[in-house]
Amino acid sequence: MQPMTLDQWLAHDGPGELVGGHLVEEKAATRPRIAVADWFAARLRDWASPRGGAVFGPGHKLAISATMGRKPEVVVYMPPHTPGETSTNTAPTPTLIVEVSSADLVERRRVYMTAMRDYAGLGVHWYWTIDPSERLFESWQLDAEGHYTLFLVATEGAMSSTGPEGLTLDLDALWAALASLEP
Repeated sequence: MQPMTLDQWLAHDGPGELVGGHLVEEKAATRPRIAVADWFAARLRDWASPRGGAVFGPGHKLAISATMGRKPEVVVYMPPHTPGETSTNTAPTPTLIVEVSSADLVERRRVYMTAMRDYAGLGVHWYWTIDPSERLFESWQLDAEGHYTLFLVATEGAMSSTGPEGLTLDLDALWAALASLEP
């Protein structure tokens, strides 16, 4: 592990997240992960843009602390917390973060324990986890005590109560898009 400051990590053009002041390998960019991230980014842009929001996909750097930086699959900022044009502007608090999980135990621990704790500490109101292998969508909402509570679990259908007002998701369309990638 290579030691690195937050400023060095923000300026770093290569892969990796900052964990404990060290550059560490980030999640593998698998076809399902990329497809899920792209699908959610497109739907969230369609929803957020008319409302003055900004949506960033994989590669967006999010400063958690002086020694911690993450790269979620999708990050949504809504007014009044919308960043400027640069994708590494980390001052505003995101409204929603999407993370894609896998069957890998280390990665699941990262998504459901460390990342969840990090995003709650930042005050991110909505945290969505998607497991493409299980075809599972979870919407977590930050409570008054600063912890996430499970708001919605779904595996299929169109949902209009995903959390953020006015946002509808069609999970059947997502799973169909993923199925089209299979050999």
